[in-house]
Amino acid sequence: MDQEGGGGVKVWETLEIVGLRETRTTSMTRVEMFQKILDEAFAGWALALWDSEDQD
Repeated sequence: MDQEGGGGVKVWETLEIVGLRETRTTSMTRVEMFQKILDEAFAGWALALWDSEDQD
């Protein structure tokens, strides 16, 4: 990760989803921001994440 001061995640990295329901571990399969597909994301960005359990 090369953005200063923030955590980040790359596509296919394992991550934990906390706070909505029970905490679960999954792999992020896609990152999108303003209809552009990205390879990685950083804390504070407004984006959509797809995980390995998403249906669409």
